[in-house]
Amino acid sequence: IYFHKEYREVLEKSAAEQLPLQRVEELLLGVDHGQLAARIMENWNFPDTIILPVRHHHDPEKCPPDQRLDARIVWAANALVRVLKIGASANPTPYGAGPLMELLGSRDAVTNILERLKKQIPEMETFLQLMQ
Repeated sequence: IYFHKEYREVLEKSAAEQLPLQRVEELLLGVDHGQLAARIMENWNFPDTIILPVRHHHDPEKCPPDQRLDARIVWAANALVRVLKIGASANPTPYGAGPLMELLGSRDAVTNILERLKKQIPEMETFLQLMQ
């Protein structure tokens, strides 16, 4: 809403150089979307149990140990919706199946979750349209 030109540059550089969106955000804007979301959540008095996993969802190992599993869950949710192309992620870098299998236990677990999510796509799309 507020930084159309600047964010367009982020999207273009990320796509052109196939760099993770959050890395280009940090480089060009000085903050990535996880950090920005965390700042907003702090202003809205969200608890750290929600703020920290969001702040570190692209690098869960940087999250404090007591919140690391939650950061991994946010990371996994982000990865799953990107694999299924749900929503409008502009991040051009692919998610590998390896980290998802490591977190969720097996390829079968990942496949099972993806199949269940596919069935819910119409509901998710309706929700996302309502949010616009």
